[in-house]
Formats: sequence, C-alpha cells, structure tokens
Amino acid sequence: MSYPTLPLVVITGLTSTGKSDIALKLSQKINGEIIISDSRQIYKYFDIGTAKPTIEEQKVTPHHLIDICEPTETYTVAQYQKEAENAINNIINKNKIPMLVGGTGLYIKAVIDKFNIPKAPPDEKIRKKLKYIASQQGALYLYEELKKIDLQAANKIHPNDTFRIIRALEVYYITGQPISALWHKELSSPYKLFYIGINTSKEILIERIALRIENMIQCGLIDEVKWLVQRYSYSLPLLYTLNYREICEYLKEKISLSDAKNLMVKNTKKYAKQQRTWFKADERIIWWEIIDYANINCIIDKIYAWLKHSLYGK
Repeated sequence: MSYPTLPLVVITGLTSTGKSDIALKLSQKINGEIIISDSRQIYKYFDIGTAKPTIEEQKVTPHHLIDICEPTETYTVAQYQKEAENAINNIINKNKIPMLVGGTGLYIKAVIDKFNIPKAPPDEKIRKKLKYIASQQGALYLYEELKKIDLQAANKIHPNDTFRIIRALEVYYITGQPISALWHKELSSPYKLFYIGINTSKEILIERIALRIENMIQCGLIDEVKWLVQRYSYSLPLLYTLNYREICEYLKEKISLSDAKNLMVKNTKKYAKQQRTWFKADERIIWWEIIDYANINCIIDKIYAWLKHSLYGK
C-alpha cells in the first residue's frame, strides 16, 4: 500500500530528560501541535504523578490525546493508533506540523510503523478476573505470566503497566495466539519522519529523577493519590503504576514517606533503563545529548536549525 508523504516530528527519550519542555518550545518555533504519546497521560485526574503538561502549557500549544478517558476505562494501542492518526491528519490540514511527543515506545511504533493491531474485542469477564488478580497480587504477578506466554510482548511492556499487560493476556486468551505474533507492519509508512531522541548522562538523569520526584511531592502528589483512592478505591489498576503505587503503600502505612520516595527513584531508574533498551534498537532516532541543562536553549536552537533545514530546506 502506498501513502502520500506527510511530515511527522517525533520527540522521545528517557523519562525526566526534559523532552516535553523541549517539544513545547520547538512547537512554537515550527508552528506545531503536540500529540501526547504517553500511556498514562491519556487518563483524566492522573496529573502530578505522570508529569502531565499543565493547563498553562496546553494553552501555549494545543495538545492532543491528553485527558481523553476515565481511569476506569481500558484504552488499547489500536485506539491510540487510530486517534493519533486522526490528530496528525487534522493538524496537517491546518497547515501545521504534527509532533508526536512522549516516552511510550509502543504507542509511537504503532503510529510510525503502521502496526496492524490484532482485532480482539474486549472480554469484560476476562478483564475483570485479571484486574482482580492485579489488585490482589500486583501487576508484576501478571507480568510474569505474560513472560511465560509471550516474552516478546513482555519485553516491550513495562512491568508496572497493568493496562498493557492485561490487554496482552486478554488477546492471548481470546485468540489463542500471543499478541506479538499478531503485530504486523504495512509495507511503508505514510510519514516522512523527523525522529528526535533526547538523552543525557546516567549521572545527570539520576539527579533529575530525584528532583522530579521531590517536586511531585511538593506539588501535591500525596493529595492527588488520596483523592483518587477516595473516588475509585485502592483497587483501581492505574494506582499500581509508577509514582502511584509507592504513595499508596505510604498511605496504607506500610512504608514511610522517605521509603516511598526512594522506591519511586529506584523504580523510575528501572523504567528509564527499559526505555533506553527499547529506543536504542531504533536506528532512525537522531539523538541529542544534553550535558548542561542550564544551557538547554542552546540545544533547542540546534534542534530547531536542523528541523528547519530538514522541513523547509532553509
């Protein structure tokens, strides 16, 4: 199948590297609009713990696929693929540049590589059972089950991503085939990619992770989790994801706040390591290394110059 060539800027990288801030500033320079590629920022009310763009930032540049579903909903990769493609086309029709921004590699790959997502309709009975297991034994238990069934898919899903794990298991139980065996690529992508990766040293990344988590606490993450628990109870699967699970343990008085923060740092480092492995395998990414965040605007200017030349030949 052949497609018209459409421009698509993709900005990705490890958590806490500042890719969202960089994307926001670049969007103003290239007349772009941002499409969020984050498997948790699509959910309403999960704001501080997901480092969701603020209302003020969203006013600076339009953001798409953010706050689009309730925390109780299961949102599939197939849904994301379809809605992201619609957003890209709508942005291009406005003579603006679509920018796919985030760290969820599977979402990005589903869009830029035209995955043919398996059409397995939701089975509420299976989902209910798996959600119950996750609430009782944790996402890691289901993740280990997924590894036995489909190691390839498990390697592409974070161990704490309850929704993706449940969906992969659900597809297997419905179709009898591992979800990875049902992933296919079309012969060609419709997009001319400008694939940007933001990176920094491990030492700087660890410092930024710790600072981000401290800022989350100071900005009200504990109150956010209290509100979510009061509204949905501790059984909500999203509360077992990064930065929420640890605060839930603190609220249950199982660990101290200091221990919760240390666990958040530890688990975020693990997540960053998995992201590094995922993105390192994609040779299309042009990496930009940030050595000094105090001079971040210098990197942004260099990326803009490269993009300007690539997009417009100037």
